[in-house]
This record gives sequence, C-alpha cells and structure tokens, in this order.
Amino acid sequence: SAFCFLSIWCMRALRAEGQGRDRTGASVILAASVSLLVALIHGVVDFVWYVPAYAGAMAVLAGLACSFYRNQSSSLTRRKEQASPVSTSWFGKSAWGFALALCWLGASAIVGRHFVNQARVQCAWNKYFELLPETDQQGSTPDDIENSQARADLLAETCSCGSNDPDHHYRLGLANLELFSRKQAQSPDTLSLAEARTILDGDRFKDPEAARAWLEKLYGPDLALLETAHASFRRSLECCPLNGQAYVRLAQLCFLDGVHPPQPFCKQALLVRPNDPDVHLQVGLEAWLAGDLSTARECWANACRWQPDSKWKFLPIVAEQLSAEQAADFVPMDFEGLKWLARKESESGRRDGLPHVIEQAQKAVEADPERSKSAGAWVALHELYQEAHLESSAEACLRQAIHRAPRDVGHHLLLIRWLMTQERWEDALEQAQTARRSFPQTTELQNLVQNILAMKTPSTGKEAKKPIPSKTIGTDRSLNKP
Repeated sequence: SAFCFLSIWCMRALRAEGQGRDRTGASVILAASVSLLVALIHGVVDFVWYVPAYAGAMAVLAGLACSFYRNQSSSLTRRKEQASPVSTSWFGKSAWGFALALCWLGASAIVGRHFVNQARVQCAWNKYFELLPETDQQGSTPDDIENSQARADLLAETCSCGSNDPDHHYRLGLANLELFSRKQAQSPDTLSLAEARTILDGDRFKDPEAARAWLEKLYGPDLALLETAHASFRRSLECCPLNGQAYVRLAQLCFLDGVHPPQPFCKQALLVRPNDPDVHLQVGLEAWLAGDLSTARECWANACRWQPDSKWKFLPIVAEQLSAEQAADFVPMDFEGLKWLARKESESGRRDGLPHVIEQAQKAVEADPERSKSAGAWVALHELYQEAHLESSAEACLRQAIHRAPRDVGHHLLLIRWLMTQERWEDALEQAQTARRSFPQTTELQNLVQNILAMKTPSTGKEAKKPIPSKTIGTDRSLNKP
C-alpha cells in the first residue's frame, strides 16, 4: 500500500507539473521519483532495510513525493478554477487506472513467486541436510538406497524451484551418481564407469548410436541417472564457471556425449582451481586411468603438498600397480606414507624393494625437523628394519631413539632385549649395566642383568638356556616413565 501511494503521488505530481510552465520543478520531481523507484527495486531484491542511512534516505524521498503531490495538487486546483472548465473523458481515467492496477498485480505476482520459490528452496535444502548420514567412529557412512533416493528428490525440488546456486546443482549430480552406484552394486553383471569408458574408447563401436544402444542395454533405466547427473554438472557450471569439481565430473561422464578424451575438462579444472588439492587429486586419477603417468605424478605431488592426507586416496592404487621402488619414488611422500608402503610390501611377501622404501622413510624422518627429534619415529624405523632383516640399521635406529629420549627407560629395555635375541651377550650386559646406573630403582633392569649373566655362563653338560623372548615397550607402561 505504501509503495502504491508513493507511486501515485509521484505520477500525479509529474503530470501536474507538466501542465505548468516551471520546468525546474518538473526536473526535481522527476529526479526524486527515479531515485525512489531505484531504491524500492533495490530493496525488493536485496535486504537493505536494516541500514539506518538507507531507511533515512527512503524517508526523505517519501516526504519529498508527498510534498510535491500536495503542492502541485493545490496549484493545479487554482489553475483549473481560473481557466475555463475542460471536460475529461471517463474512459481515459478508467483505462489509466486499469493499466496501473495490472502493473501492480503483475509486479506483486512476480515478487510473490520469487519469494515463494526461495522459501521452497530453503525448506528442501534444510531437509536434505537432515537426511545426510552421520560419519561413525570408523569413518564409514552407513546409508541405504531409500535415503539416497530421498536426498536426490529433495535436491531435485531445490533445483526445480529456480535455484541459481551452483552447489545445489553440483550436489544433485553427486546424489544421482551415488544412487546410480548403489543400484548398480545390486546387479551382478555390470561394469563400472571406468570400465565402460575404457570399452567405449576402443574400436569396438564405430557408430555413436551403437554405443548408445550398448549403454542402454548395459545399465538399463539407471542410465537416466547418469544423464541427470551430467545435466546437473553442466547447469552448475552455467551458474558458476569456476567450479573445478564439476569439470572433473564432466570428464568422468564425457562418454555420454560421445566425447571420449577427458583431457579438455581436466585442463579446465586445473585452470579454474589451480590450488585445490581435491581437483588435483581427481585430475591425477583421470590421468592415471588414461595412462598419462607424468601428469598423474605432478597432480598427486601438488595434492600431497597442499593436503598431506590426500596420499591415502591414491597410494593403494600406486602400490598395487607399481613395484616398491617405483611407488616410493613416484610421488614425494612423508614418513607415514612410506611406512604404510613398507608394511604393505612386507605383508605381501615382496621384500626385494623393501630396503629402498625403508631408506626413503629414514630420509623423510631426517628431513623433518620435528619428527627427527621424536624417539617414537626412530623406534618405528627400527621395527621396519627388523622386518626387513637389516640388523645393523635396526640397532642404529634404537640407539638414535635412546639418544633422542635418554630418560625413557622403555627404549633402553627394548635395546637390551633386542641384543639378547641376537645373542650378543657382551653388548647386552654392557647396555644393561649402563642403563642400571641411570635407573637404579628399576627392577626389570636388575632381572635382565641376572638373565644375561646366566646366559653367558653355560651349564655343565647341558646347552645354554635360550634367551627370554623379546617384549614390546607397551607390555609395561610403568617402564616408559623416567
């Protein structure tokens, strides 16, 4: 109602001033009317009413409109009384009022529809977040296909209401991809997207229609989910061309358009997001699948540099496809990644490249200022060298641990027991006596000295007793305290 009255005041003031001879007054009224119109339009599309200066400016413009209307109405009345009466057609007045009413109704409908759609978008978006599965302590996200379908439906409603948020459309594409994967997991005779794309990249199908028919036969009605996801990713890029993840997803689904090389999409993803570790991780995976190892190495190295945890997503693939030496040198990794790789090689029984991996792990420890001062890192290296049967290096790591934490009795005990397992009684006795002088109250050291002396003295007519099995540091927590 207020907007309607302000518009009527401005229009009548302009019409009354136009019938007079004072052009300066008409210009002032026109400037105030345009300013008021612009301010009102801005207030409709953006919430700015909480700004005091904005509210004050609107009050001044409204006061000017009311003042102009009153002044011009009184002057127009005086001029009409002085001049001869002129008959005005009732049809013109009715047409003008009807046109004004239609304009206001149309504007109200457009604005009302906009706000109603925004309310629907926000409601569906909030419900979508309520259905997201919670991550448990093991890191997995238990979910079912009904929940995935409900989330996809809510995101579809969000996007159908005219949302221009690229995140809404991108998440809709991810939801359809997830739904597709869950449905295909229930089918025994199916192919993954990577396998299907590999077949399409070959020379099996010369005609795009034949490839399309093969996809429809392979995936059946679930192919529509892939097409919906593909369209959603494209719509996300239309809303924001800087969404690098959307380019990566389009590279994965490029076979739906008959475009087999995904490299243009991957290059564009790196151009718009040059410092995003997730984008580099996905682009590296695409390059690995395409056989471009140099690009995969570069992208994965960048991802590990910006986000070290990224290595856990590609390291199992590299360890499965490459040898231990090649995997250790493929991407510069930290100590944790090299330790995992060494454990993997040891468990699989491939010990040829194990020394090289452990040497790289030791270099990583030495290059890290913080980790090189940690006794636990050197103990972990000792365990790796021990599994690789590199006894001298294992002993050196234990002595480095003692040097880093001389007041930790557990490391002394670990070195003594390890020397006993190697049947190096003289070295074990020397180390035990040295440790006993530093920790005279430790009963375990007294017992070890007695055991070593007993083992050094062979019994008559009998074989020497075997050494006591080695214990880990964690068997007695109290021994690790100084």
